[in-house]
Amino acid sequence: MILDGTLSMNPPNKRAEWISGADSDGAILSREPKYENRIIECRIAVLPQATKNLALAKIASLLDQFQECERQANGLALTWVPANSTLPTVTFRCLSGEITELPISMASGWMGETPEFMVRMTCLPFGEGTESQVATVTSSAPIIVLPDITALAGDVPALGRLVVLDAASKDRRYVMWGLESRYYPTSSAPSLIIDSSGMVTTGFGGVTATRAGGYSGATNNVIDTGLRPQLQAVCGLGNLSHVGSFRPQLRFFASGTDMAVRLTYKVLDGPLRSLSFKVPTVAGFNHVDLGLITIPEAQAGTQRWTGQIEAYGTTSTVITFDVDAIWMMPAELFGRARACYAYKPGALVAFDDFNAITAGTALNARVAPNGGTWATSGVATDFAAADLPAATDETMARSTTSEASRRYAVLGATNYTNTEVGVSFYNAGTFGNIGENAVIARWVDASNHVRLAWSNTGGTNTLTLSAILAAATVQSKSVTLTKIGNAWFAMRVVVFASGVATGSVLDASGAVIATVSIQHSSLATAGALATGKPGFSDFNSTGFSVSRCYDNFYAATPAAEPIVCYSAQTIEFRHNATVREDSTGVYYGDPPEYVGSRFKIPNAGGPAREARIAVIARRNDVESAADDDLTANATTDSTTVTAFATPRFLAVPR
Repeated sequence: MILDGTLSMNPPNKRAEWISGADSDGAILSREPKYENRIIECRIAVLPQATKNLALAKIASLLDQFQECERQANGLALTWVPANSTLPTVTFRCLSGEITELPISMASGWMGETPEFMVRMTCLPFGEGTESQVATVTSSAPIIVLPDITALAGDVPALGRLVVLDAASKDRRYVMWGLESRYYPTSSAPSLIIDSSGMVTTGFGGVTATRAGGYSGATNNVIDTGLRPQLQAVCGLGNLSHVGSFRPQLRFFASGTDMAVRLTYKVLDGPLRSLSFKVPTVAGFNHVDLGLITIPEAQAGTQRWTGQIEAYGTTSTVITFDVDAIWMMPAELFGRARACYAYKPGALVAFDDFNAITAGTALNARVAPNGGTWATSGVATDFAAADLPAATDETMARSTTSEASRRYAVLGATNYTNTEVGVSFYNAGTFGNIGENAVIARWVDASNHVRLAWSNTGGTNTLTLSAILAAATVQSKSVTLTKIGNAWFAMRVVVFASGVATGSVLDASGAVIATVSIQHSSLATAGALATGKPGFSDFNSTGFSVSRCYDNFYAATPAAEPIVCYSAQTIEFRHNATVREDSTGVYYGDPPEYVGSRFKIPNAGGPAREARIAVIARRNDVESAADDDLTANATTDSTTVTAFATPRFLAVPR
């Protein structure tokens, strides 16, 4: 079939939305107009065929294609090659089609074997050019900035594809991207890094100091202060010249989590505005998104905005607070993918429900139904079988008081790497002054293990997950829980070879009450706590005698850890989806969580426009774990970011 002289592919109509009022002159656009679908009409002639049946089959074949267009979410490709032009071909997406005229006459060729007919096709508004790479960079910087994208062809923003590749053979759990264009300058672009070495301390509460692990190279400069319950301005940012929307990312060190921090800022010479307070995730280096700020372009005078970091402690304990750096993530378009942990059941490798044991029998040396032999250590009084808390129950129990150390129960001789350990527990008291119940993973000895503990002293319930190394707590996270009456509860801890550990406490129905997470190098491959045995522990330093019962102990190989970007693989932020490769690079799927914009790149269109794209990629999920790998891995981390664009046209290619 060939076109027979008639082709209409008029550009689609704009769908403008206007705002007007009874007391206003005219109207203004509420936003940049969208577009209606494009209608393409043409007259088609069937090339000469040997028989009428063959000619009619050609028409039927076209009808089949129209039907298939309607079955596909994005239609089928319809390619236009402008005659006698060296410009790119244009592809429309045909969503539906129909034959609008089928004249049966001598003039139409119907009586021969070359019938002519009219078709009408409904397409997406824009014609698409050919995808091309527009920018790429490989870097180990904390915020990766692509080379400026300039002179991008097209009449509307291009369909984009931002490919982030881990080039350091390390899993990534947090990837963020941002784009600025509308106000992006063609020269003297302000840096997206505000380092502490350029911040202001005069007139503020902080002083310049050093902190190992800080961003500022060998100097490790930070702005240091001690936080108390009174809110104070720690440091200023100086005069800055950014324009547009940004999400400032603050990296700081805190000696404890009992504190809050925020950004207060002003644009041009306007009033001060404060963003919401944010709290640290861990004691150590943290990375927090301070919120969204919008900086208008100066109508007169010099462009300027400035701000200050404000913080306070939430207890009487003085918290050491060190401001390290701010990454100014563009937010004209913005997206963030993270691997937030969500529990999935694993494969059982050991268990003991403590059934059919004579009351009073010690747990030590008992052979579990699966997993090996129990060994207990610590204070002398052992766990003993008991018909508690109800006479029909069979549990392991203790009721000792005023203990100087914990009693541990460890199962088997197998050292597990990726491991899940859980136990049910019951306190036959009023959940006040009852000491501590805990589940143990990666047990090496009493001075080296991971412990998830529910403790209650003075009526305060606390859930704490700790990495214990050489008898010292090297990483921990705690949450305070509402006081709860007598009931069965359960604890489980999951530790991965990456160094991430997550602990949860559950009620008798299996509903999660609270969850805490930590990450530490000692828990990662080759760390001192890279493997270990499962178990549980009991401790009561108070003088109150309360029976503590344990049941349904188990160990399992957990489901795979959620990852945003697997080692040596990619995650892609596209105009219509966000997908990542699996660990083998064979399959694609959604990341565990994505929020934000779809990736499109503004076209040059009219006055020359540029675009700047920035990416932050972290090994840790910084919203739930420390940001302690930034400088320690600066020489070995490497990320490649590449942007691709498919230009789109309203009328003709260019």
